[in-house]
Amino acid sequence: MALGKSDGWDEYLLSDGTKAGGQHGFAGTQTVHRMADGNTILASVSGSGIVLNLVSATGQMTSQITYAGFAYVRMVRPTSTGTFMVAADTVAFEGDAQGNVLSQGTIAGGRHTWKAMRLANGNIGVTSGYGATLLIYDSTWKLLQTIGGKSAPNAAQIAPWFYADYHVMPNGDFFVVNSQADRTMDNSVQLLEYSPTGTLVWQQKQPAGVHSLEEAIILDGLDTTKLYVEPAGQLIPATP
Repeated sequence: MALGKSDGWDEYLLSDGTKAGGQHGFAGTQTVHRMADGNTILASVSGSGIVLNLVSATGQMTSQITYAGFAYVRMVRPTSTGTFMVAADTVAFEGDAQGNVLSQGTIAGGRHTWKAMRLANGNIGVTSGYGATLLIYDSTWKLLQTIGGKSAPNAAQIAPWFYADYHVMPNGDFFVVNSQADRTMDNSVQLLEYSPTGTLVWQQKQPAGVHSLEEAIILDGLDTTKLYVEPAGQLIPATP
């Protein structure tokens, strides 16, 4: 398991939490993601825009990509076609390895937009951060569906506040993290599962005092000896 740090990442064994490695020396790191080829994306913001450093397991930078004109970044996910989906505050975009923005959408209600992924059907799923929604767009960034939200019928039950990480489950459901961010209250239900039609089908509340829960993975059914990636939303092994 890789844990992002402000200057790189640390790695820990899932079996007992022992630190197993990591790389540092990349100041300003905002998010970390291991790719199928073994390189790790370190995303940061410089004066000129969003910078993706692609770093090898030995800590060598293999390439760098800059997307000019952006001042905020959260999660970055590669697609199956070699592009990158990037969450950038009130917008999300798809960019190529040369630093070109191929398409971009303004995220409805988005603030600190957390994660954008290309889904298996070609649509784009985005968690809107403080918008507390999972939004489904088509490939032209037309909004197709809004899941969750502070005005949803079950809002009083789960207290939506900040939708952060999400994954597509094998049955097509969406597993979403509802973070309480930096609030000092405890009424939010943090782990949510929605059906593809947006119905809340499962929930789990964490113990009192757990506020800033931003990422989570369901380990059931995963071979934890393998690297998993999500080029189309669902976690799959990088190699058979």
